[in-house]
Amino acid sequence: MDKDITSKADVPSQLSISQLETWKSQGWIIIENLFPLSRIACAAEEIWLELPSPSQIASNDHLREKVSGEFSGMATFPFKGLELCHLATDPAIMSVASQLLETTAVQLYQAQIWAKYSGVARYEQTHHRDYAKNTAFGPRLADGRCEFVGMFVFLEDVCQANGPTALVSREISSRYPLEPARFSCDEAPALYDNEVLAVGPAGSVLAFAGDVFHRATELVGIHITRRSLKLAIKDIQATWVTYYPGLRVGHEPEWSNFVREASVDELKLLGMHRKLYEYYDELLSRYGVCAWMETWRSDGNEQQG
Repeated sequence: MDKDITSKADVPSQLSISQLETWKSQGWIIIENLFPLSRIACAAEEIWLELPSPSQIASNDHLREKVSGEFSGMATFPFKGLELCHLATDPAIMSVASQLLETTAVQLYQAQIWAKYSGVARYEQTHHRDYAKNTAFGPRLADGRCEFVGMFVFLEDVCQANGPTALVSREISSRYPLEPARFSCDEAPALYDNEVLAVGPAGSVLAFAGDVFHRATELVGIHITRRSLKLAIKDIQATWVTYYPGLRVGHEPEWSNFVREASVDELKLLGMHRKLYEYYDELLSRYGVCAWMETWRSDGNEQQG
């Protein structure tokens, strides 16, 4: 249980002044090479523990049919692969989200893997804003701060051929009313004329705000795949921000396996807190998580919650 995950990120997760300024003005940024390729390669292979590989769907019509929908190639946290679980809850992710949301208390409320296969499904979308699926209120507070941030962790290189996310700057997005939250090309051609493709190397992270128009684009060519980890993180005080199905936590093997290995920071990112051991001491002991329970008990400097 003495698991040190604080050094897993390849580069420091402290964002530069330029990146933070871009976030505020543009509404989205790409943080390149946040994670090392060796770790990303391991996580990418773990996707095939949950979803059929390209070779499997090429030889099995039943499996091909199972992933023939736009969102069929998705699975929800916790994953069978522990590297994917730890990637979703990595301190670097928490640090980036905290800086973008301008708060030290953040919670992961959506984590899904997404595999796309060329020639199997259609993935192209119309431009939309994610706030409409995540909150009943507006996408930003009166002072301009966001209450949640969406992320894609690139599990392989993302280029123009394998369906990169297309985004529009906040300046252009702000010209449109909050409702409707989705526009076709015929309804708002300027969104499509001014979109930018979010490309980058494996290990990079795309972060975007809920008020920014974005869309998935189509995979081009044959035998093309795109694997990514889709996350959403919120200010922990924003109890009204949610997504279904965001996380799949409960009494199942994948969850138990992750909790046994998880660090205190990883569990806090999922919304767990020190008081849990007072309510669920016996149950948590069954999970084999006594080590982090003892850490919280003995850490007098740890703030409640």
